[in-house]
Amino acid sequence: MTEKAWKRAERNVARALGGEQLGAKVRGVAVIDVTSGRFVVEVAHRQEPIAYIDHELGQAERAAMLMDGNKIPIAVIHYANTHTSSALVVIRFGRFLKFLEDSSADALHSYVHRGEVTG
Repeated sequence: MTEKAWKRAERNVARALGGEQLGAKVRGVAVIDVTSGRFVVEVAHRQEPIAYIDHELGQAERAAMLMDGNKIPIAVIHYANTHTSSALVVIRFGRFLKFLEDSSADALHSYVHRGEVTG
C-alpha cells in the first residue's frame, strides 16, 4: 500500500522541525498534525497552489532579490473587516527553517513578542 502524500508531507515537516507527527486523530478527535518545541503545526497538502498567495509572496521574493540580500520575504494576507493582528504571515518553509537556524532562541522570542500590531 502506498503512503498518502499528505501523510508524507506531515512526516517531512515534523522531521525538518525536529518534532513529532501526531496523526489525524487522537481518541477520535481531530488534532493538530505536528508539534515541535514552541510550534503547533497544521500541514495543508494541496494539489494546486493558492494563486493569490503565490503571487503576493512572489512579489516579496522579487523585491528581496533587489535589496541588500539580507531581507526575508514574507507575504502578509489581511482579510477585509478584520484586525491587522489577525492577518496571516506566509513564508516559504525552507526560508523559515533557515531563519530558525540563523536565529538564537532569544532572537526568535523577541521577534514573536514585540507586541501587538496596531491597525
